Amino acid sequence: MEKTVKVSNWTGESREQLESHAAHLVLTHGGGAAPILEKYIALYKLAAVLGGDHLRGVLIEDAWTCAPPALVREFTSAEMLKAFRESTPPILFTGFVKFHTDDGTWFATKGQHMFNAPDLVMFGPDEQPSEVLELFMNIFLYVTGSKARIAAGHTLQIAEEAYLKFSELAADNPWREWLQGAEETLELKRITKEEINPAGSR
Repeated sequence: MEKTVKVSNWTGESREQLESHAAHLVLTHGGGAAPILEKYIALYKLAAVLGGDHLRGVLIEDAWTCAPPALVREFTSAEMLKAFRESTPPILFTGFVKFHTDDGTWFATKGQHMFNAPDLVMFGPDEQPSEVLELFMNIFLYVTGSKARIAAGHTLQIAEEAYLKFSELAADNPWREWLQGAEETLELKRITKEEINPAGSR
């Protein structure tokens, strides 16, 4: 709960349902080489069946995320499953967490390693959460869709005058324990046009 419901953006009835569980069931998938997306879909479908009308939600601890019962049932509809298989929706199976500090807000993804993509963090005292989320999702879709490799030192242009650079999360970052993902984690920083890598390199 500490790293799922407590840090989620769910409010109202959805949050109350997630917090009101009286018991829990731990589900794991022994499908071996099955794609992670299929494993998640199978677990959501099983949770919906086993929970029935008493389901209070699904938590994915590795991704610091959760879904209330109405969303779990929506996930398992034929239309949604078809859409998932065509394009993996990062917001459903990975986490987007905000850490508020005295200096500003850190944004971080969680669980992207399950899809062979690095987790991303960004310090954004002047950033809009919705814009950071969109940026993170687009990078995730680019990496998973094209099997591209991003690494520390690579740069990225996201708009006519918007440039970013990937770097390793600093070892002395005071929030590293919370920001660091389960595996590779890259920090995104805004840079100037002059700092962008030359064409032909990343």
